[in-house]
Amino acid sequence: MAQLSTLGVIATRHNFMSQSPKTEPAINKAHSSSRYTARQMYIRMLRQRIDAVDSVSSESREHVLWSGLIKSGFLDGTPVSDQFGVPSKNIVGPPTLKGRLFLQELELQEKNESSLHRIIKYSVPVVTFFMGIVSSVLIEWFKKYLGL
Repeated sequence: MAQLSTLGVIATRHNFMSQSPKTEPAINKAHSSSRYTARQMYIRMLRQRIDAVDSVSSESREHVLWSGLIKSGFLDGTPVSDQFGVPSKNIVGPPTLKGRLFLQELELQEKNESSLHRIIKYSVPVVTFFMGIVSSVLIEWFKKYLGL
């Protein structure tokens, strides 16, 4: 599946690069009328590639992700690709310092995005506010009914 995806990317790139100058204005006209910003195009292009990686088998996806971590310097190791350029086997070593820091950052993000963390984060100020109101009401009640 990953091999077909890579071949499709290569074929698409080849077809796009080999188009004659006659067809370029039509392509440019179609893209300019769509009014996408560069950021929106980057998001769309990256989302397509991520979706392509996510749609392959879990083993192939894992090889691609390991390869990305190695190439980015988060892990020591050597990425190994098959004849189509798709990562197939990787020699994975221990995490680098950069990889350990990245792991801490990811774990912190996961913790901050958890439902329990969000509930606590937003409920503590609300509860504190209401407790402040209740405490002042209780003080007045004690003064009035208990004569304190």
